[in-house]
Amino acid sequence: MQLDDYKALIEQLLPVYGSEDFQQVVDSLTSSESGPIKLRIKMEINRLMTPCKKIIDLRGRVKGQCRPYTFNDQTHWLDDVAINILHRRSKVFNNQYCTGLYEALVNTHNDFRELHQQGERSTLVTQKSNPELFTANLIRFGHYLHREENRLQISTPVTINFPLNQQIWGMTADLSFSGAKFKVPAAFNYRLGQTIDATFPQLATTHDEPCFEQPHRYRILGIDDNPEDNSFKWLRLIALSDNEALKTMIVESQNKGSLRHRHNHEDKIIQARTQGYEHCFLKHTVGIPLFFSGTELKYALLTDHNRYLWQYWHDERNQPVINQLLSEQRIASLGRKGLKQSSTLIYCFHHDHQGSRYFYSAALPEMDQEQRRLFWQLGAHRDSWRVMRLTVYPLRQQELEKLNDVAPEMLEKFQDLTHVGVLQDITHKATQPDYRAAHKSSLDSKAINPFRHPKNPICLAEAIHFDPKPQRSESRFAYKTPISLYQQGQLISTGHSIDFSSKGLNINLINPFAVRKMIL
Repeated sequence: MQLDDYKALIEQLLPVYGSEDFQQVVDSLTSSESGPIKLRIKMEINRLMTPCKKIIDLRGRVKGQCRPYTFNDQTHWLDDVAINILHRRSKVFNNQYCTGLYEALVNTHNDFRELHQQGERSTLVTQKSNPELFTANLIRFGHYLHREENRLQISTPVTINFPLNQQIWGMTADLSFSGAKFKVPAAFNYRLGQTIDATFPQLATTHDEPCFEQPHRYRILGIDDNPEDNSFKWLRLIALSDNEALKTMIVESQNKGSLRHRHNHEDKIIQARTQGYEHCFLKHTVGIPLFFSGTELKYALLTDHNRYLWQYWHDERNQPVINQLLSEQRIASLGRKGLKQSSTLIYCFHHDHQGSRYFYSAALPEMDQEQRRLFWQLGAHRDSWRVMRLTVYPLRQQELEKLNDVAPEMLEKFQDLTHVGVLQDITHKATQPDYRAAHKSSLDSKAINPFRHPKNPICLAEAIHFDPKPQRSESRFAYKTPISLYQQGQLISTGHSIDFSSKGLNINLINPFAVRKMIL
């Protein structure tokens, strides 16, 4: 053999010499000073080219599913990684089954022995760099998977061809007119947006339809791990080509109602899980969700954990005045058209004087440097000092439609909503003295009067208590009728009923009056 005949095989020896430059190895072999190395290469090549009769069985030795594969009249048990290596390396060894090909197939990168060694090395690196590293699943609130078509849950072999002549074998999880979900080996690298060609050999045989053996083009939209077996991944795909035979097969299978061909309802499971997390989060949230119509506060969602924040914005009359904090100017600034999200910090406190409570609040953009120093120095020494973050998001049309789906009986109330906000208390008592550490302001204390809230009008927004647990022991009936409320024979107030039951009544009064809650 000439050296040119060895070039394809020298690649096998690059790891031995620790060089990544193929030409450097070739030059070293052709130099007159490298005679012993050249002899060693020839001996190694002769060893690699020695015919081999060993049967390869990778079951239980690799991270992947193995299946029978025949090569040169010998049947081996190989996974997709080994089959792809076989396709590439067989040309190097003139399509002969020899020692070099055998060693390449039994020492793949997904071999458990290699993975164990890599795991030990990566564990040492991880422990040194970040011993507390962990991962968590992302739950996206408000995002619900809505499928326009039913998916057929079917398990059938699929052959997937990637660019650069890479081929793997997988199984379908479900099929639809416009997409699919495949179960594929985790040993390969998959990229979002990558296009693949898939064929369905078993469907072609079962349905006697050669079109299933023609390439069906898909694009990868998502790559998900398999929590039950990390040797596989899930590919979520969108179809790029039409195939009438596949559509016909899906329709026929759905109409038959076979146990092997079940409808996939994963979208409903995802919706139920997301809504469960949402309920759990809302029940324990310490921020107040707020709903606006333009610049007017309409609703506030209260829980047992954020009620203290709502109660903070009540004056000496026990009347809510949070609308003064959420003034028209502030909401107009935060809810400007075109903004996807806007937030600001608001500093506030209240001052009690002659039986009256006066609230003060100011956002950073509303004060100059001297006013900010004065506001901090006068407010931060009080127990009522609070720092709050207000975040405002615009409501999109699809979100309003979702609200209508959840509570169609409140359509009239929801249709005017334009923004949703979250008010959070981020006060940190330990840092409160820091606000007084700046240089004393040269302004008179009356300079903060523009930030004092007016006493009226009070907040007319509806405070809705959120609790996913049912509180009613009997049915209630919505019924609106005028009522008059008397106490000891004297008319106290008038209003109307909201709903009633055999044991209770919910009413709305025009004028407030003092009342005590009694526990029965």
